[in-house]
Amino acid sequence: MRCRGEKEMGELICAGWLLDGTGEQHKDWGILFQGQQVRDVGPATELLQTYPDSKVREEPGWVIAPGYLDAHDHGRALSPFWFGVKDCPLELWIPRLGQVAVPVYEAALYDGIQLAKSGVTTVVHCHNPMNIAKMKEELLDTVRGYLDAGVRVALCPPYTDQNSLIYTGREEFSQTLEPDCVEVFSRMIQDEPMTLQEYFALVEELKQELAEEIQQKRVDVQLHPVGGQWCSDQALCEMRDYARKHGMRIHMHLLETKYQRIYSEKRWGKTMVSHMEDLGVLGPWLTIAHGIWLTAKDRRLLRDKRVKTVTNPSSNLRLGSGIFPLREMLDERIPCAVGLDGCSLDDDQDYGRELRLALHNPAIPGIRGQITPREIWNMAYQAGVQAVGSGLSPGRLQKGDLADFICFDGKVLDGPYASESLTWEEKILQRGSRMSVAAVYCGGKLIVERGKSCSGKEDQAAKRVGQFAQEKAKQGQPANEKLIHKIARFYTEWEEEQER
Repeated sequence: MRCRGEKEMGELICAGWLLDGTGEQHKDWGILFQGQQVRDVGPATELLQTYPDSKVREEPGWVIAPGYLDAHDHGRALSPFWFGVKDCPLELWIPRLGQVAVPVYEAALYDGIQLAKSGVTTVVHCHNPMNIAKMKEELLDTVRGYLDAGVRVALCPPYTDQNSLIYTGREEFSQTLEPDCVEVFSRMIQDEPMTLQEYFALVEELKQELAEEIQQKRVDVQLHPVGGQWCSDQALCEMRDYARKHGMRIHMHLLETKYQRIYSEKRWGKTMVSHMEDLGVLGPWLTIAHGIWLTAKDRRLLRDKRVKTVTNPSSNLRLGSGIFPLREMLDERIPCAVGLDGCSLDDDQDYGRELRLALHNPAIPGIRGQITPREIWNMAYQAGVQAVGSGLSPGRLQKGDLADFICFDGKVLDGPYASESLTWEEKILQRGSRMSVAAVYCGGKLIVERGKSCSGKEDQAAKRVGQFAQEKAKQGQPANEKLIHKIARFYTEWEEEQER
């Protein structure tokens, strides 16, 4: 590396290659940035002549690409597995999540650092509260954690008002329980932790307290009805109205499991997406995560209403939810981004590996199901920007954009051999991981270099997460496995009924 230039007229990185996020790869290009923004991109020799007073960093072995957008996550620091919540279907997994206990600031800080190491510069955080009564404090601490890690965050405060634990038939289910299980079941039910009015007041308070960060495009606040089965029609309609009035996005889980699809058929005699269309809540303001159990008609509705989607390949596999119909979604030209969901296959929050999994897990076998590398990059960037919204990481590198970018080590991507016929996008998609990331910049600030967070806080955060979890584990109660067995039987009967 050679650095020169005494005046701070911006920083210029001269790289071996620059990928602008649109599919073009440029040899011997550079990027000039100052403050949060990209001032210019182009051939390195021209930039050196045009901006002689810039601070120059020459890195001919680097391949520069836009920063990634993790379009759906939860910021737990560790996946629930490490708290003793083993991978299993969602309906049996959720009752065990009470075992997950983290200090929210350090959890977001640690999680943000892991994401940044793999090239993520923006994350959508769907909050799982440790204490409902302290939700606002938790959310502000969460934002502080991500910002200290160096990444941008779209903050999604959760709202539910129905059907906790069991989607429908609660009375019928209760009658199958022994008295001790009835008491536990009743204690675990939290249908409406807060009213809609309290929720909107919370959102307003967050927007006011985070006004500076929002103006700087470091933070966005989005509405988060947690899932179609957990939110009433009234809640969905009022959130739509609020979002449209205030220019906000809505982010929600939808049709993650087959039991959620069966629920919609039992409740409305139609799919959840069709019901949402009847309510008028589908629109370009909405992003849905998972969507594994969408029908062909559902997909057409999402396309026509310009709804954005997010696939979570690792999480879908680990919880046995199914495989997202990616080929069909892309064929319908529905924007589809990628999210880690806090459950990456290797528990390392590596976005590069998640892209690879999306590429090779399209739901349709054979020739018709193939996904191209360019389609995956469109998902990572263009669709990621649409799903996240609000002008956070731009998913491209052009003059005037926010300076969010990854510097890959070309030698790692090329070694020990790579055919000259391969594009850099293809090589990054196949070999890309945190091991190939040389540096990451967010808003023109170096946040990761050679596998190390520039925050200097990773070890401290990890230690605090571990200590906190250990303390809470000693105080907590294990999940009631007898009750969970009953829940498993309840949903199994739904499947058997549908098969008859």
